[in-house]
Amino acid sequence: MHVWVGGPAAADYDFVHAVTENAPITGLVIVVVMLCLLTLMLKSLVLPLKAIAMSALSVAAACGVMVMVFQFGWGEILGFSPSERIEAWVPVLLFAALFGISTDYEIFMVTRMREEWLSSGDNQHAVQTGLQFISRVITASALVMIVIFAGFTTSRLVALQEFGVGLVAGVVFEATLVRLVLVPSLMRLLGRWNWTLTPPVPFRHSRHAAAPEEPPA
Repeated sequence: MHVWVGGPAAADYDFVHAVTENAPITGLVIVVVMLCLLTLMLKSLVLPLKAIAMSALSVAAACGVMVMVFQFGWGEILGFSPSERIEAWVPVLLFAALFGISTDYEIFMVTRMREEWLSSGDNQHAVQTGLQFISRVITASALVMIVIFAGFTTSRLVALQEFGVGLVAGVVFEATLVRLVLVPSLMRLLGRWNWTLTPPVPFRHSRHAAAPEEPPA
């Protein structure tokens, strides 16, 4: 005998189950595709793994900010309505959106660094130059997205407010601490391990190569 249960509680349960049922598979597919594409594009094994770790860190930070603002009630001073829980679809879409943004930033920055590495063979110079050229682009792009995503926070729906706060927090964290501090620091520490699949740079292309000795008179 089948018993059909109706009402808002049952509908809400079915919706949460439908959203979260395949979320792990979706996340795994995104990570695997991102890993393969970045490996082919950057000619490295270390950089894609680092990119995935940094993206996960940004998503975790965004989710933490959402919990503090809405579940802990810290956002009441800013006019946000407290909520007992985060809507089920918000973390899923937030994960997909922030992983895409983080991947774009990774490609912008690291491809420029790789160009410098191929021309100089000096990892420190490549990281420093790439950061110098790309930091303004990342900052400007982040400001545009923050302004756009902040529009969600003006909605009367708490779920859209949660989504907007998560996006803004993730972009701010990604464009400042992650992209301008953690990524260059890790790449500088890893040195030549950053370019594991890149063919060795000829010695004559190195900026710091010693000048050949003159033959004796």
